[in-house]
Amino acid sequence: MNESALRLGFFIGGLVVFTIMGYFFPRRKWQKPRFMIFLHNLILGAVNPLLIRLIFGSSLVALSHYLQENSVGLLNNFTLPLWGEVIVVVLFLDFVIYWQHRLFHQIPWLWRLHRVHHTDTEFDPSTALRFHFVEAILSYVVKAVALLIVGGPMLGVIVFEIILNFSAMFNHSNWRVFAGLDQWLRKLIVTPDFHRIHHSIYPKETNSNYGFFMSVWDYIFRSYVSEPRDGQETMSIGLKEFREDSEQNCLSLWVQPLK
Repeated sequence: MNESALRLGFFIGGLVVFTIMGYFFPRRKWQKPRFMIFLHNLILGAVNPLLIRLIFGSSLVALSHYLQENSVGLLNNFTLPLWGEVIVVVLFLDFVIYWQHRLFHQIPWLWRLHRVHHTDTEFDPSTALRFHFVEAILSYVVKAVALLIVGGPMLGVIVFEIILNFSAMFNHSNWRVFAGLDQWLRKLIVTPDFHRIHHSIYPKETNSNYGFFMSVWDYIFRSYVSEPRDGQETMSIGLKEFREDSEQNCLSLWVQPLK
């Protein structure tokens, strides 16, 4: 199985489909053209995995294979059906990512890195790629440590990475999901309306709805906000700082944590 090609296919497919859906069935009207910001977000999204591969030399899938071969991790020392192990890996990694995300909001020096993601003043699938390279590296390390704990099959990691990338494209999209469907979906997964609240200009709303794929963690750990104060279509997205066009290019985003 060529996991890199598989992940790339789902990534490109999600990016294209959810961008198109957001264009033809928009939830919000954008205040300014998105092409250049979309392009710079894509550059960030391309550079980060290249840096990770250059630094660490292998993917999380390769790490999971090594751990399985050497019986490292909980699941590599117990007997479960393959489907059961895949579910455990996906749920555990999603749980870890929820808490990683929450800590990046609460710890000041981590927030300086993570706020690069939040300085996008609008919302489309490219926003899901807008992360500082240091945060991307730290996220890789967190997931690697989580794998050391849980172990599990390569398939579980492949499924998790595909779900994470695909759902990030979905929940950052400008696609208008029907209200009734959204209310049903958000009981289990993170929807665009669910996640858009997390990108609100108000700190109380920014520090809520941390989930990436499963919404259940926000319900369990009491970080869920149901609706933005100013409404989905009129709420301000981003931060009060760094709203100028000059702050939206790659170079400005890379040095932003120093400001």
